[in-house]
Amino acid sequence: MKQSLAYANDRSVYNALNQNKITGRTIQELFIRKGIICSSDTDREELATYFSRLTHDFIDHKLIADSIGIIPRREKITSTEITDSNKTSLSYDNIKFKLKDLEKYLNENGCTAIYKPLAKEQELDITYTEIDYSKSDFQQMTTRHGKITINIEDNTAHIRSTQTKFINKIKEDLVSSIISLDEENLKRNVITLNDINDPNLRTKFILETIKNIQEYELEEITQVGIFKNNSLLEETESEDEREKIIANINDAHLKGNDVHLTSELRHLSDKGFYYVKVIATLKSIKTNLLYTVDIEFKDKENCDLFSYIVKHISEPKYDTATQTLSSYKFPRAPKMLEQIDFMDKLEESAKNALESL
Repeated sequence: MKQSLAYANDRSVYNALNQNKITGRTIQELFIRKGIICSSDTDREELATYFSRLTHDFIDHKLIADSIGIIPRREKITSTEITDSNKTSLSYDNIKFKLKDLEKYLNENGCTAIYKPLAKEQELDITYTEIDYSKSDFQQMTTRHGKITINIEDNTAHIRSTQTKFINKIKEDLVSSIISLDEENLKRNVITLNDINDPNLRTKFILETIKNIQEYELEEITQVGIFKNNSLLEETESEDEREKIIANINDAHLKGNDVHLTSELRHLSDKGFYYVKVIATLKSIKTNLLYTVDIEFKDKENCDLFSYIVKHISEPKYDTATQTLSSYKFPRAPKMLEQIDFMDKLEESAKNALESL
């Protein structure tokens, strides 16, 4: 997990200081660290040329990287459940012991992990670094944050985690470690369609999930991601049909108003495409808040790695005379409780949809 970068050369420093993301104040701070005072009226390119020829240390590079680095987006959430048929193997202390062990391991291996005991759940907050060598020197390193939360209820451990490759691996190791407490009675459950090969049923799951979230009404589906797994269709195709195929599309993304009702999407569904992603707008029946949500299967071929996020929320505007709903305010980020309430009901809807297939 410990990662490092090659040392940025003079050209990289020069190019970085000429980017608009680097403010004049930042450039002055860099010079002051060298004991040099520069005027804000001095040409930026001249300053960049001079500074790039100086000796640079870690703090210089970090200051530049933090100024032009990539701002990580909010990640989707995924969930896993561990059920206890023995009703004695899962306890608050057992979970705490496993999370504290994981916290120690991560901190010893280049991450910053903080264990937090909350009112009804336990949380592990993780800060880690990802490196992308395809980007320029000062944009290769991105600091990211992830969370794993565990709540025990009705002899079931509900585990939610940030959906990224790194956090997924950490979560899977944690789940395996918890199950090792009692392998005969502890079972892992996830939302997956890996065993369902019918494209129509895979689409039905997505639609049933988004349409039947308790206390929320579906207003509109604005984007749909579809995928065609050719290996699922080979058994139904004749030799002549396979020989006629010259080119093939297996992945598409459609945008529009009520896109799921369009004839174009129906035509693609008839060709064996199924839903793997939906962005939709739902209205809370209680509050009239408008939720824009994104749900998808990251693993498109197998319909696995089910994840979701509340992208933003719009608050209602009411007519002052009639007190009726007139429009909506500019979207804002969801509050923690709003997101948790929605995710609880979304997960329940997904479980019901899966059971009905």
